[in-house]
Amino acid sequence: MQLEDLASKMKTENESRKFKLQSIFNNNIELIIAINKTGIKYEIIHKSIELGLTFTHFKNLVHRARLSCNSSRERQGIVQKSNEKIYEKKKEVVTQKNLNSKDNRSEEQRITDWQLNTTIRLPISIINELEENQINYEGFLSLNIKTNTQIRKHLSKLKSNKKYLR
Repeated sequence: MQLEDLASKMKTENESRKFKLQSIFNNNIELIIAINKTGIKYEIIHKSIELGLTFTHFKNLVHRARLSCNSSRERQGIVQKSNEKIYEKKKEVVTQKNLNSKDNRSEEQRITDWQLNTTIRLPISIINELEENQINYEGFLSLNIKTNTQIRKHLSKLKSNKKYLR
């Protein structure tokens, strides 16, 4: 039953030409894995889907879809764990900070604000460095920076300028 549903769903997505082949596999990888775990081999799944692919191509698409599925889950877990660790570390620092400081928000809220208001995915270390250099997300957006490499170059320039100002 599941195999027939998967086959018809993937065929209609492929025939609609709205999706790339890899995105079709990415969207259906959990169902493919579930069917495989019930004991149905990939060869049988490949034959029933009938997308005109060689078995090697099919295995390659499944492999890449599994990697993207796992990496997105890991990223979510890593971000969540790192936010928890940082929150615990910063909790101690916040108690030591002056109450008159401008930023009394929690670390988690601060990171969330950055991620929601910027167009690129920023690692927490870069967010902390930007804030240490008194750059908030509004100021960051005005810099028109599009990659993490550009951010690093900008932060390096700021650091070198600070050395000369001392």
